[in-house]
Order: sequence, then C-alpha cells, then structure tokens
Amino acid sequence: MGNFTSQAASHLGLPEGLLVAQGGADAFIGIIGLGVLHPNQMALLTGSSHLHLGMTDKQLHGPGVWGTYADALVPGLNIIEGGQTSTGSVIAWFKRTFAPDVDYATLEEEAAAVPPGCEGVIALDHFQGNRTPFTDPLSRGALTGLTLKHGRGHVYRALMESVAFGTAMVLESMAKAGYSPDSVTIAGGPTKSDLWMKIHADVCGIPFTLTKCSTEAPALGCAMLAATAAGWYGDLNDAAKAMVQVDKVVQPDSDTYEQYKQYYNAYKALYPSLKTLVHATSKMATAAAGSEVGDNGSKKRRVDTTTTTTTTTTTTTTTTNQHPKPIVSPSILSADFARLAEEVHRVSNAGAEWIHVDVFDGNFVPNLTIGPPVVKSLRKHTTAFLDCHLCVLNPQNYIKDMINAGASQFTFHIEAAGVDMDCTKAAAIVAQVKAAGIMAGIALAPETATEAVFELVDQGNIDTVLLLSVRPGFGGQKFMPSVLPKVEALRARYPGINIEVDGGITAENAGMVARAGANALVAGTTVFAGPSPPEIIVPELIAEIGAGLLEQRGK
Repeated sequence: MGNFTSQAASHLGLPEGLLVAQGGADAFIGIIGLGVLHPNQMALLTGSSHLHLGMTDKQLHGPGVWGTYADALVPGLNIIEGGQTSTGSVIAWFKRTFAPDVDYATLEEEAAAVPPGCEGVIALDHFQGNRTPFTDPLSRGALTGLTLKHGRGHVYRALMESVAFGTAMVLESMAKAGYSPDSVTIAGGPTKSDLWMKIHADVCGIPFTLTKCSTEAPALGCAMLAATAAGWYGDLNDAAKAMVQVDKVVQPDSDTYEQYKQYYNAYKALYPSLKTLVHATSKMATAAAGSEVGDNGSKKRRVDTTTTTTTTTTTTTTTTNQHPKPIVSPSILSADFARLAEEVHRVSNAGAEWIHVDVFDGNFVPNLTIGPPVVKSLRKHTTAFLDCHLCVLNPQNYIKDMINAGASQFTFHIEAAGVDMDCTKAAAIVAQVKAAGIMAGIALAPETATEAVFELVDQGNIDTVLLLSVRPGFGGQKFMPSVLPKVEALRARYPGINIEVDGGITAENAGMVARAGANALVAGTTVFAGPSPPEIIVPELIAEIGAGLLEQRGK
C-alpha cells in the first residue's frame, strides 16, 4: 500500500516510465494523511467506531490485538491493530434517544460540569459487542452506579469516558504484546469535541495530536500519494512534512490520570462481571425477534425462512432456522462423576444449553461409560437438553431405554449401521427416534467421509450431524484439523441443520471450527478441567462460536 510502480503503469497501458500510486482502505490511507509513518506512532481513526493502528519496527503478536501486519503501509514497518465497535455511535444514540432537541454544545457543557468518574456512574461501551481485546459479538452496553442524584450530564460524560476506557484497554493489550505508542494522532468527527479529546488523553495518560485536517485525513492521504507519484515529493515522509500540519496536542493531566485509574479499574471489571448475564439476555432478545424461543428442552417456536410453525413437545423439536445458533455442549465424560448433578447445574448456569452424554458400550469403542440409568438419574435433577451420543453397536437396541430415561437427542454412528454404512438401516433408526418426539443425530468417526450420510440427511429427518475430531472412546485428546473440510462440506450442503464437532475443542480453536460452519461444539476437558472455570469458559466459547459463524456466513 502506498507503493509506486512502473509495472502498474505498464499494465494499465500508460506511457512508459510513468509511476502509479497504489491506494488502499480508507483507514490505512488515513494513516498517511495523519503523517503516522514512524515506529511508536499510532493513528486513531474514529467516527461511529474506533480503529487503532500502531506503527512498529517489531513483529508482535498477543491476545487482544490483531497483527502485526508486515510491510502493510511502509516498507520495513509493521502495523498492530485494535478496534472498538461503538464509539461515536454511542454518543449519537444518546443524543437521538434522550436529547433530540438539544445541541452537542449544551450536552458537553453539562458533561464538563461533572467531575471525572461521574460521581460513580460507569458505562460499558459494548453497544454492538466488542472487537478488541475480547472479540465478543454478544457483549452489550451497560450503565452502572446510577442514583437519583445523577443527571443527563453524568450519563453523557460516563459514555464518553467508557469509550476512552475502552481505548485504554486496547493500549494495555498492545503493551502486553510489546507495543506502547509515544502519542496518538487522531482523525474523525469526534475530534470536534475538545472535552472528549481531553478525556481520552487523561484516561490513557499519553498525548493526543490533532492535525489541521483531522476530519478528512483519508482524503489528505490520497492527495499525498498522488503528489508523491507526480514527483512533487521524494517520498511519503517528505510529503508528510509539507502537507500534514499539527493543529494542537492535547496533553494528559497527571493528577486527573491518577484520579481516573480507580474508575478505569472499575470499568475493566464490568465485562467479566456482566458477561454471562448479557450473553443470556442477548439470546433472549434474539429469541423474541423470532428465532428459537425457550431453553433447555422446554416449549419452542421455530421460525423458518418462509413459513412459521409452532410445535410443542417435551423436548426440543427439529431445527428449521436457516442459521442455527451457537451451542456449547459440555461433555460429562470429563466431569466429576461423584458430583455429576452439581457439575451439570454449574455449566448450565454458565450458559451451556446442551449437556453432552457419551454412552460407550465397550464394543464399538474400547471404553465403558454410562448408560440409560445415569441419564434417568440426571433427568430427575435437571431440565437441561441431554445431548446423548451413543458409541455403541446395534444402537436400535437403546432407543426405548434412552427415550424413557429422558434423552433430548439420540445421536448414533453411521458406522454402526453395518460395514457398508447402510443408510436404509440408519433411516429406520432415525424414524423410531423421531416418532418418540426427540431430536435425531448421526455421527461420523474421523475416517468416515461426509458423503456416507448425504443420502440419510437428504431425507430431512436428521437434526444434527456430529463429526468426531478425535478418535472415539476417550477424552482429553488433541483436536484433528482434518475435520474442518468435512464441516465446510456439510454446511455448504445443509445450511439449516446443527453441525456438531466433538473432540479437542478449546477457546483457541473454537472460532476456527465455527468459521468452517460448526454451530455446536462439544467441550469436556476445556469446560470441566481447564484453566478457566465454567462461568468464564462457557460464555467465551459461545462468543467464539457466534463470531465464527458470523464470519462464515459473510464469506
């Protein structure tokens, strides 16, 4: 980006020797328009959202940031990236909703009269989820600490501060990865607010620079590229020296910075404290808008893309949504069997809608686990959706007992239908399961091709296809990436069914599996015996699946 090539001129049929300036995305050209072309400088492109783009001579990586992108703008330099989804849009929302007849100058006067920290009012700026450092599309905005003494100015300033706190969190994540800018040069409409720029500087503790073309930096960047290509300047640095002019530098106040620290810490505690709750309410809102309603096997209304039908059963009915929702199904194979009901309650309360129950007979796989009696006992203590996976020979012999025990879904292996994987035999088993009013699933071992179940799934009675991403029989195995093309093939052919992946799922690979098209992930060791408790890891997995599915659908 920003390269000048005679090859491009030749390709376009332009006169020999003519140089062509190659542009790029508006934000990256905005970096040029801000003159941010050297290590330890950062450009903040803002408007409805914030985009943080830092220049570094090191290649850095770490959680909560994107990049670095080598040679993305200036040869020899890398770009590290962060982003906030809702910034200027939050302020516009407040004015539109609560002060439509009041100008911004009046609102800023009211906010300026409120001390830093807004006398205890703290906001969370995740009105459209979070891009970094959490990458959580299901997170939501919040206002906390309100009392009757607080007024419009408190709330308006709290929203301004929340965006600045979010920027500080991005900078903190970058610092952990090894990058700390000396200053931030900012462009976009919010630069018109002197108060907001001062809040940013005081919260982050570093100078914020505004240029004379802060609101139109991408346009200036285009002009700089064109001027350099025309030979007016030797390179972009020369163009920046001549064309980028600093208007003012907003310096942080050290006392206010120290004062903000306690409120920043309170802001940082909001997301982990509210994560499980806002994920749950986000699901409720989605359900109310017309997708699935009900939970844990209760009555549900399913909305198809063309027709609406209402079906009531004692368990979950067939999914007809074009876009199946994110599901985490913790496998009790990794739970403490001495406290099984307690373990199930805990992961259910953490947001897991399904509970994965592995039934091994010692023949289909070399391991014995639980059977219908344990499922029956669990059903007495939970209303959770019991996602029963039968790794057994002759699965038809277990249908009646599993249904009577309270299974919500009966998933069996296509390999158990005979050496030729007989879809006719499998269809007969599925018909018995569906006649009992519960969901039917078909499972495939890692070595089985997806084509083995096409004939069966095409008949329209399969709710879930489960793909094993480890060898069946034991927990704690490493994920096998070879399952991903199988997931992609199934999702391309069947956009509306549940595609479940079982084996080696972690927070690190959940998003990747979802991007391939899986909406339901089985996680045993990660949920019950991982480094993070279920209250943290279950919502995190749901968020990773949700984000991955959105990306998969946008391809």
